[in-house]
Amino acid sequence: MASSVNEKIWGEIYNAVEMILMGYSFFPSETLNFINHLGSGKGMAVDMPLSNREVTVLRYLANGLSNKEIAEQLLLSNKTISAHKSNIYSKLGVQSIVELIDYAKAHELL
Repeated sequence: MASSVNEKIWGEIYNAVEMILMGYSFFPSETLNFINHLGSGKGMAVDMPLSNREVTVLRYLANGLSNKEIAEQLLLSNKTISAHKSNIYSKLGVQSIVELIDYAKAHELL
């Protein structure tokens, strides 16, 4: 149990450093959850907030990277990236990359 907690903490630290080195801002998942629960500027609450990893994948997608390229960057499998992408689309209620980019811009995730 303790090792899985440590792995999660180190994973979040790695993700934070990775995001900062790429030029993005990093927010702890608790902050993202709080912001997402406040809802968007249009008054719609987001039911399922994105994890930090999903935000990372979203940013790569919005920058035009393919699933394969994202998998190589994050040292994950293409199938894992596909699963993240599917989860992102489902959670945000978007159906295309164009809608995803619009959502990301509207919520200042890019």
